[in-house]
Amino acid sequence: MIIPKIKVFRKNFNTETADYLVKLFKKSKKIIITSGKTIVPIYKNIDKYNFKNKLFYLSDERLVSYNSKLSNFRNILKFNFVNKNELFHFNINKKFSKKRTNLFLNKISKIKNFDFAILTVGNNCHVASIFFDNKTKFNQYYFFNKVDRVSLSLKILNKSKKILLLCNKPDRASELALNLKDQKKIFKFLNNKKLIILFNEKSYKCFNQALLSK
Repeated sequence: MIIPKIKVFRKNFNTETADYLVKLFKKSKKIIITSGKTIVPIYKNIDKYNFKNKLFYLSDERLVSYNSKLSNFRNILKFNFVNKNELFHFNINKKFSKKRTNLFLNKISKIKNFDFAILTVGNNCHVASIFFDNKTKFNQYYFFNKVDRVSLSLKILNKSKKILLLCNKPDRASELALNLKDQKKIFKFLNNKKLIILFNEKSYKCFNQALLSK
């Protein structure tokens, strides 16, 4: 079992994670970014910085209009550090068109590598909009759970030189450890040598306990 690199932020997860990401932003150009409840407060801390000439790639999206409150594109455009740079997205606009979205995916798939990717751990250890089951494929883009979604594939995510996995929920940290022990879900598909898991202290303790349990 290869244990990924781990960073533990013991004081304030949001501000310390933001500071860590800012350092990476400054020396990077091509960055896969995500949206969602975990990352929003971190982005708020990053937003005071002025970055230039960055290429941001949205990790995933719900198949809804960009006018919808559920749209990752809409929610991520609220941040100045994104607006002031170039954001590549799934071209859903007012209505989903598989043809338009596939053009975007084909273009992204030709990129040789990304400097790093930011992902968060969701329920049942899903990342981006990838919900793992026994039918999950390495090059799969579309996922149909409670909400229809599209995501950069695991193959594309693995092109990142570093893959940051943010986890600040103890129950998700425990599940993450169990999946690592069994080499399931995330750890079956993503390169563990590229992974860096960012924990708050409480989540890290739960991760360690679950990892050491029989």
